[in-house]
Amino acid sequence: MSWLTKCIGLASILLLASCSSDSEDLTGQCSAIGLSEKSSTDFVAKISNGRECTDAQKSPVVAIIQRTPNGSSGLCTGTLITPTQVLTAAHCLVDAATVDVIYGVAPERYARMSGSSWVIHPQFAQTASGRLLYDIGVINLLNPLPISPLPILSSTTPQNGQRATIAGFGLTAGNASDGGVLRVGAQALASVEPEIIIAVSEEGSSNTCFGDSGGPLLVQQNGQAQLIGTTSYGSSNSCALGELTVYMNLQSATLQNFLRRYAPGAKYN
Repeated sequence: MSWLTKCIGLASILLLASCSSDSEDLTGQCSAIGLSEKSSTDFVAKISNGRECTDAQKSPVVAIIQRTPNGSSGLCTGTLITPTQVLTAAHCLVDAATVDVIYGVAPERYARMSGSSWVIHPQFAQTASGRLLYDIGVINLLNPLPISPLPILSSTTPQNGQRATIAGFGLTAGNASDGGVLRVGAQALASVEPEIIIAVSEEGSSNTCFGDSGGPLLVQQNGQAQLIGTTSYGSSNSCALGELTVYMNLQSATLQNFLRRYAPGAKYN
């Protein structure tokens, strides 16, 4: 068990992770974010076609531990968008007293860097029905991480049915306790809307669960992973097949205006 897994405990925030069946071979999914994956003998069958990644020291996808003033903690995921800034979900940062970014330096070994400050989208809100609006935030680090950031896609619009990559440190099922391991999976986009992107977990695709909130939704363009969304919330707590995952659409003008102001060093392709 890794140090990170031991430190997580029970997450207290509604967050996201990869759940699935093994009906589709997702070999090579970790390469979508520039990593390798463990051999097929290490395949975790209950993850919805997710793959466990190695080479954590190269990963632009990082774990986030948020602690509140009363001492409770929660696990989230984030993506490095500049050498000193991590994009995540706003709900991962609300009421935080401290925020730590956990990134890999070697297999089964992690390094911690405290967030010096963080900012959430000023229009972030939760509706009466439970929907989250403008659910993004940026963590500022004191020092740059030795990892290449991921760019944000702005030149082309994602399409319904397009295959996308998801990644996170969350659980493999709603009642699991196995967070703290970076896993990568794939989903097809079901609906691309102006502010959100919706994907449905179906047989042969991946899903998200507690701990994956704030993690990336990625597509490949010109051989490089490009950010199109961040994981926000799901349609239930079970992380099962047939459920919806909602991602914030990073091509939204409102979200991009926020990022261009608070993360001016982010790259757009």
